[in-house]
Amino acid sequence: MCGFYDDEQKIKKGDSALYNGKAINILSATHIKENKTMDIVIQYLDTKEEQTINIPYKTSGFGFVKTNIMGSQVVEGYECKPKVLDPNKPIMHYKTLIYVCEDERCKSASKCQDKAKELREILKELNLEKGANRIKISRSLCQGACRFRQVMQINENTKANGYEPNNGVWLKNTHKFSYEQYLELFETLASNKPLDKFKQINMKVYE
Repeated sequence: MCGFYDDEQKIKKGDSALYNGKAINILSATHIKENKTMDIVIQYLDTKEEQTINIPYKTSGFGFVKTNIMGSQVVEGYECKPKVLDPNKPIMHYKTLIYVCEDERCKSASKCQDKAKELREILKELNLEKGANRIKISRSLCQGACRFRQVMQINENTKANGYEPNNGVWLKNTHKFSYEQYLELFETLASNKPLDKFKQINMKVYE
């Protein structure tokens, strides 16, 4: 994925930023090898207007400041850690929270060694990383269901717009999911439809 630097801070496609004080999204960053520059396509959040800006490689002082989705400036080297912490600022709303097991056994079952990151990129493609139907991905250690690896636990925000029938569902063998199956899973969750098509882990009270 192409990225560029402004004041030593790497910014890439899909990132939020400020450009000359205005909130933008980075739509693309394309290398121009002939003259060692980059074409940066940005979109202003307020007007949805797009603009292409040409800058040299590894530059500084062009007015780009990386921000997180909540609009806070980000510490250099981090994806979302704010430079200034506001202890009273609300956390981001989510409709669905998915815990992805990345402990030793589940992680070894997956071809991808950073499953959470991969899933977050898919959510960005669907515009489900923010907004009212946001799906949040969090890593977990062992969930105590290793024989069903790789395990995902679904939690719905029933205090807001979460879908009660999918709350507490555990999915198994998710390391075998294709890209298309992950798309279907996320679209099903966002649409508040039952997860009947996906293999689930049954539970029992053992006396």
